[in-house]
Parts: sequence; structure tokens; C-alpha cells
Amino acid sequence: AFGDEVATIVAGLTDTLPGDAPGKKSPWRERKVAFVQRLPTLGQRACLVSACDKLDNLESLVTDLDSEGVVTLERFTASPRQTRWYYEAVREALVGVPAELADKHDVLLGQLARHVTEASLER
Repeated sequence: AFGDEVATIVAGLTDTLPGDAPGKKSPWRERKVAFVQRLPTLGQRACLVSACDKLDNLESLVTDLDSEGVVTLERFTASPRQTRWYYEAVREALVGVPAELADKHDVLLGQLARHVTEASLER
């Protein structure tokens, strides 16, 4: 309904692998590594969409960590360290995003790193 360009961006930013189906996805790490590797090849517009999506996710995650503590990280399939790795890897893979957006990512990644370090110490 939104055209070929939007469909291409959405397909490119989907983290499923060939053979995945609803309820039967490949392991988390495999999907995320493939996504991060593919991201720089998708073009500037796709990177911008991904950057905005990940920024929104990071803002929510850090807000929850600030208010609820490291227990927030138990919601995720990935470990706290894997979650941190993923957001940092996506940030590095983003191509051509505006500096202001990249800077916001960096600030939130610093806050996430602080919480993940705390989570590591508590376990």
C-alpha cells in the first residue's frame, strides 16, 4: 500500500532469516548478526528508519532501566551483555544518519552500558 520503496525498506530491516516462520525463528544471535551485517548495505533511507526505530527502543529501555532497575533486562531473550552488544553494533553499522541522531544514540548507549555493568555486578 505504501509502494515499492517502503516495502524494500521494511523487508531489509526485518531480522528474519530464510526458513524462519512465525513462531519458528532462527536463534537470536544468528538473526541479529545477519541484520547488523546487512544494515550498511541497505542504503541511507533504510539506515535512517532503523536509526529512528532503535533510538525509540533505546529511549524506552533506558527509561525503564532508570525507573525499574536491571530487572527490566530479564524481559529479553538476550542476556544483558548481548542486548548491549546489539545496540552498539547497530549504531556502528548505521550509515549516513544525521549527526544529531547518532549523538542521541551515543548518549543512550552510555546509559545502557552503565546499567548493563550494574546488571553484571548483581548476577
